[in-house]
Amino acid sequence: MGSSIWIDLMIVLFLIVLNGIFAMTEIALISSKPSKLEVEANRGKRSAQIALKYSKDPTDLLSTVQVGITLIGIINGAYGGARFSTPVGNAFEQLGMSAQSASTVGYVLVVTVITYLSLIIGELVPKRIALVAPERVTMAIIPALDLFSKVMRPFIWILSKSTLFLFKLLGLKAERTDGETELEIKQLLFEGAQQGQFAHEEVQQVERVFAFHDQLIYELMQPRTTLEWIDIEDSMADIKAAVYESRHNKLPVGRGTLDEFVGYVDVRDVLMLPELAAPSDILKQTKQPLIVPKQREASQVLQMMQQTGSPIAFVLDEYGGFLGLVTLFDILEEIVGEVMIEEEAPDVVRREDGTYLADGLLSIEDLKRTLGIRDARFDEGRNAYHTLAGLVIYTLGDFPKRGDIVEAYGLRFEVVDMDGKRVDQVLISILPEEKEE
Repeated sequence: MGSSIWIDLMIVLFLIVLNGIFAMTEIALISSKPSKLEVEANRGKRSAQIALKYSKDPTDLLSTVQVGITLIGIINGAYGGARFSTPVGNAFEQLGMSAQSASTVGYVLVVTVITYLSLIIGELVPKRIALVAPERVTMAIIPALDLFSKVMRPFIWILSKSTLFLFKLLGLKAERTDGETELEIKQLLFEGAQQGQFAHEEVQQVERVFAFHDQLIYELMQPRTTLEWIDIEDSMADIKAAVYESRHNKLPVGRGTLDEFVGYVDVRDVLMLPELAAPSDILKQTKQPLIVPKQREASQVLQMMQQTGSPIAFVLDEYGGFLGLVTLFDILEEIVGEVMIEEEAPDVVRREDGTYLADGLLSIEDLKRTLGIRDARFDEGRNAYHTLAGLVIYTLGDFPKRGDIVEAYGLRFEVVDMDGKRVDQVLISILPEEKEE
């Protein structure tokens, strides 16, 4: 009698563990990333190849799992109730209970214990294990379940067809169509960086790529007020000075004003001329840039540059006025980060007291990256300003003068230098957070 009870107990526990294996596989398959399975499959791992097949179309395997869980639940409940309720009921009857009450209490107690063990050993713990290492669990168990699926194929075929029929009846698609969203990818990168799987610079570069696709070309351009250019209506002495003293490889060319531009020249081509004697020498070297409106997306301009081979684009407003220009280098720098060339001064410098001294032409995106700002505090003025100087003017409501101070967005901005009407240098301080009373 005693050995018989132990055998019955082992059978019930075995069925509970088997239920846990089915439940663990179900969660592991759903949680597995196809990209990781594909890597292992490409290495020739048979279990990964099977898992990848089911991850793309899990209907058959999920039906197999449900068949297994259902059968185990029925068998375990019936077997456990039949084998243990009588001995447990007899034990309560010996304690003085009536036969009917003892039988009822014994049955309820047996079902309760089996249910508890099924929840802990057969559901919760296996599913937690599956969430920790989904791909490893899937590849470890999938060959056996694949074999079980083939054995149960006729019954599973009926279940699969029934499931697909109901999906069509409800107007749903059986396949998952949504990929990883930008927010999910950023969260994965953030978690990977915390765990040391990604370098901080790698995370920043991916964030720059996402930010780049949201930017307009107007936000990246060099404004006309900062440009060096060649006026072919100037004297030859001035034209030569503009060419020979330029710090840039490419210069826009205009007639009296940049609104009457004729193109751009590569300074190196001009320097290769035997002699620069007349404005016509400049005109012969003039090339045509891309012409883009200020609202054009930066990513589209990059594609246009790739297609045409043009390294420079002139940005115009809705009236055809010249606003500025952007080079291929400007765009690539926005993606990969600022590249310091020779003795070029940085746009923003962190001082020892924790404040930042920044150029007024610092873009808002660069400002956010420098200060580690991830929220949308500057979005309300996205169409009103694109640089630090524009932010100061927008917040102040007027053109500032040296010494003006404005506080906004949790920051303190002090204008420390002006270049005519242009905000040249701004001192930025991070304000302490206000404590809620």
